[in-house]
Amino acid sequence: MVYFVRAATFRHEGNENVTIEDRQGQARSITKQLETDLGIIRPKTNHLHRFEITNDSQSDWTLERIIKSCSCIVANMSATTIQAGHSEYLTMELSAGESSEDVVRSVGIVFQEDRAPMVVLRLRAEIRNEVTVDPPAFFQRVMEGGEVKTFSCVANNYSSAKWDSIQAASTADWLSVRIAPIAHVPRSTSAENLPLQSWQLMCQVDSTGLSTGTKQAFVHLYPFGSNSKKAAATIPVSLSIEPNVEVVPTQLFFGSVTRGNKVIRQLELRFTTLADLPDPNRLAFQHDFGSALALELERAQGKVWILSASYCPGPDEQTGIVRGRVVLDFAYTNKHNVADIKMRDQRLKSVKAVNVSQCIEQSQLSHTTPKYESVEFEVMARILK
Repeated sequence: MVYFVRAATFRHEGNENVTIEDRQGQARSITKQLETDLGIIRPKTNHLHRFEITNDSQSDWTLERIIKSCSCIVANMSATTIQAGHSEYLTMELSAGESSEDVVRSVGIVFQEDRAPMVVLRLRAEIRNEVTVDPPAFFQRVMEGGEVKTFSCVANNYSSAKWDSIQAASTADWLSVRIAPIAHVPRSTSAENLPLQSWQLMCQVDSTGLSTGTKQAFVHLYPFGSNSKKAAATIPVSLSIEPNVEVVPTQLFFGSVTRGNKVIRQLELRFTTLADLPDPNRLAFQHDFGSALALELERAQGKVWILSASYCPGPDEQTGIVRGRVVLDFAYTNKHNVADIKMRDQRLKSVKAVNVSQCIEQSQLSHTTPKYESVEFEVMARILK
C-alpha cells in the first residue's frame, strides 16, 4: 500500500518495516512501530486511542509532520518536542465507515532530526453490524424459461446477546431462502473477534414465468428473540434473466433501396438453449412482403445461425419508410428444435402464422412435448424511386 503526502512516501505491508524519503530523497529507517487492535466496533462510531511515544535517545526529537493513511483519522500530538529520556502522547481517533469491513489505519510521525526515527502507529478494527452478512450482496445470471440457481451466505450475530434464531423474508416470489444454524466455538469474552452465533442462508432463484431483463429483490433478516422489530440486515439480490436466443444486431436494416434493386443483409441468431437446432430445410418462413423479401437460414458455428435476408421492392411498391417485425417462434425438446419464422408488417392488421405444432408433426417429432419460446426483431427499409 502506498500513500503520497506532500514530499513524503509512506509505504507499509503488514508488519514489515516502513521507510520514508526526506526532502533530499534519502530514506529514513524506522525503529519504532506500535499497534493496537480495537476489536469489533460498530459502523458510524468514533474511537479514541492514545499511543505513548518514548524518546530513548540522547537528543530531543522535534516534530516535523504527521502523515495519515486515511482522511478518516484525526491525530494530535501532546507536544511538538519529545525531550531526551521523556515520553509524549499521540491521540488517534478512528471514524468507522458505514459498511462491515476489516480496517487498518496508520499514522507516521516524522521528526526534523536526521538521526531520529520515524514512528508508525497502527489501529486495527473489525467494523461489524449486529448482524453481518458475508457476502453482503448477490448478482446471479439465469436463462429464461425456468432455470434455477442456488447460492449461500453466512449471517453472523455480533451483538452482546444470543438470539433464539433469525427469520428471513424475501420481497419477490422468484427468490426463496432457507436458514440453518452453524455450530462454532462461542466467545468467552466480548473482546474476542468472533461472532456470537452464525447461520447459513441457502438462497434460490427461479426464472419460471419471468421476462428477460434485470430483476431486483431483497432478503430482510430479523432476529428472533430480540427486542428489535426492524430488519437487522438486508441482502440485495440482482437477477439477470438472459434470453434463450439472441438476435445480433437487434434490427435488420436494409437502408435505402431503389425499386428493382436487391439489397442483402445478415444477422445472427445465437441460441443458448441446451437443445439441438433443426435442419434449416425443415423451417417454414411466412411474411407479408410478398416476393420482395427472401429469407434463408443456414448453420454457422456451434449454436449460432446466420439469417440472410434479401429485399427487392417491386415497381409498384410505394416509396417511403417500410417497417415490420420478425417473430421467431421456436420449439425445442431434449432432442430437437423446430422453429418457424414469420414476418409481420406493422401496416397490416392481420398476420398469417405458421403452426409450430404442424412443423413438429411433419418432422416426425410428435412423440415429444415441445417447449415454446419466441424472439422478435425489427425490419426497416427506405424505398426510393
